Amino acid sequence: MKLPRLIFALATAAFWLTAQALSAGPADWQHFRAFGGRTTAGEVKTLLADARYLYAFSSEGGLRYDRLLEKWDFGFQGRSPDFAYDFAAMDPVTGQLYFVSGGRAVPYQPAADIYYGGMQFPGRIQEIAFAPARVWARTNTGYYSCDRFSKAVQSEKEPPAGLDWFGQVNLKNLRNDARLAFLSPYFLMDRYAELHPITAAALEPASFNVWVAYRGMGLWRYDRLTRRGSQVTQGFLASSDVRAAFSAQGRLVLAGSGGVTVVDQDDGTGQSGSRWEQLDRLFNLDLAAYRPTCLAFDRNNLFIGTDRGLIRLAQGDSYASTIGTYDGLPDLEIGCLHLDGDSLWIGTVRGPALYIVSARVVSSTWPELDRFQVRGAATAGGRTYLATDRGAVVLEGSDSLRPRWLEHPDAPELVRELEAVVFDGKALWWLAPEAVLAFDVHGEKWTRFMAAGNYLAGRGRCLAADSLNVWVGTEAGLARYFRDHDRWYVYRPEDGLMDDQVWAVRSQDGWVWAGGPRGASRFRWAR
Repeated sequence: MKLPRLIFALATAAFWLTAQALSAGPADWQHFRAFGGRTTAGEVKTLLADARYLYAFSSEGGLRYDRLLEKWDFGFQGRSPDFAYDFAAMDPVTGQLYFVSGGRAVPYQPAADIYYGGMQFPGRIQEIAFAPARVWARTNTGYYSCDRFSKAVQSEKEPPAGLDWFGQVNLKNLRNDARLAFLSPYFLMDRYAELHPITAAALEPASFNVWVAYRGMGLWRYDRLTRRGSQVTQGFLASSDVRAAFSAQGRLVLAGSGGVTVVDQDDGTGQSGSRWEQLDRLFNLDLAAYRPTCLAFDRNNLFIGTDRGLIRLAQGDSYASTIGTYDGLPDLEIGCLHLDGDSLWIGTVRGPALYIVSARVVSSTWPELDRFQVRGAATAGGRTYLATDRGAVVLEGSDSLRPRWLEHPDAPELVRELEAVVFDGKALWWLAPEAVLAFDVHGEKWTRFMAAGNYLAGRGRCLAADSLNVWVGTEAGLARYFRDHDRWYVYRPEDGLMDDQVWAVRSQDGWVWAGGPRGASRFRWAR
């Protein structure tokens, strides 16, 4: 009788795990992208405000800010027009947004996400205004009005008084508008004026606030009376993709092309109860010129590994220092970082280096590893473990950190190409392109998981572990290992994952973050 009970128990556990994984539909995932940041996709081209919402559109789509609740409404996903447009305007009569392209004005209803047939005016529209029965336009050939219902256009000598006109945002228009003149030339941005021109601006109705989008500086809201502004970019990434992720002590940092995003005590929405900071242009360094590959930080410093060396940024500072080959790094291209107390292990494409944080000294004294690409590092029991393109290496702390090649008959991948290594306090996890290896440091036992038959997906790229799961980011999904039940499941875009390709993965406080080509996905695995 014991055997049938055991089979039943195993079947029940397998069913429960599969049901739990499958019950996590797309609604359980959150997606974070660039919007209003340094990237082309994030550059805001349109800002419009009505009595409740501020609408912001980039070339990738639209979002809105709820002025009443003081937060971004991520449930709204507007569509940018599929044509190039010169500027946009808000129709206070119907609540529609008009996108103006040449002599054509196309209305868009954001509540229904519908584009309607456009109005065609003679000449190129320079300004547009709205009246109860007609839409007015000033073109390069004169004034015209269009009947809202018949779409008939007629020439006009002059428009009625009291109309609010919308046009392109440029320096001339800013100077001519007394309400926005203080922004010209780019208020508070004098030294960045050429690099960060204004791309859009909007006045809040019945308010002294004005919203401004800067190229490379994101979205800002100013009080026209005090002329003080603050950046309003919570919930958005500074980078167009996410190639690196790291978390510790309630803080998460994501990095990719365009910059670095820092999130403290996030509540899952990127709104109240969190601090969301975008780092792109520092005082002496433009992060958009670097390709971040890895991260590490403590209470005092943030370290960013890039294709051009190591960047060190003191917490709360805007002046960064760079560390390169002239400081002792074997190579500028960095593949991994691992911070252990005062020691920062740096893996490059030509071997490892050790950076003593307090002394600011780099040591690289391992000629045996000169041609090794170091892709991962971890410390456990006084030893440092390195995952390289030629296998596993261990540096013995009791033997002057002399390198030793790690191998075991139960884990043949140890002497081949490896992608990552992490230590979770109990087990050391190694990632090979087609396998995951686990070493119990207390029982000294190896366990081997081949991709085929376990987490069949693409090539393994990154690895993370928490108390209940092991996460493998691959070229075709995010694989999850249920440690207590010895089961695997693979999340794909149809499950809610943003990208097939997972370039960075991190588990933090019951959430897993997966970074990829379009941004970051987040899933609440702790229930």
